[in-house]
Amino acid sequence: VYHSHKKQNNVTNTVFNNDTVIRINGNGRKMAVYNETPENTSDDSKSIISFNKKLAINGAISDPALVSTGKNAEITVAGKDDVNILGNIFTSNKGKVTLKLLNENSYLVGRAENNGTGIIDMKLANSSDWLMTINSNINDLDISSGAKIQFSKTDIPANLSIDNLKGNGGIFKMQGNVHTGE
Repeated sequence: VYHSHKKQNNVTNTVFNNDTVIRINGNGRKMAVYNETPENTSDDSKSIISFNKKLAINGAISDPALVSTGKNAEITVAGKDDVNILGNIFTSNKGKVTLKLLNENSYLVGRAENNGTGIIDMKLANSSDWLMTINSNINDLDISSGAKIQFSKTDIPANLSIDNLKGNGGIFKMQGNVHTGE
């Protein structure tokens, strides 16, 4: 799915109301969902991609799964049904990704990186899972009801930076080396 929204004073809205499966494979520029608007986009211009049912993105942990860049470029995953994402989330230049993992069959395996200029809002609930594979930076995290964030299973330390954290009953599963302080 590729949006490159160039027109001013225009709204592009792509909505997936059925189950969606995206496979990332092949060589070259691999990306599952990409949404872009120019830096000088007017406030009236928007480019929105929404997934309202099941979503499966099957890639590698190094692949970009959801990428949003530019003012008023948004990707929204409603999370009402199963969401299974193997890949990374990237935002920049005021681009936004809203990801909801709301049931025990939903997961993200990868990183989430707002690059200091994008917006990533996540909600995890009802035993959903995020296996964070490397350092991640997000804006808002709401974690509750047994949902868990598991930090990297490798020997490489991983950091999670969150601007706003809320929720009740969420689990942060971390590993560390007491001897080295990592």
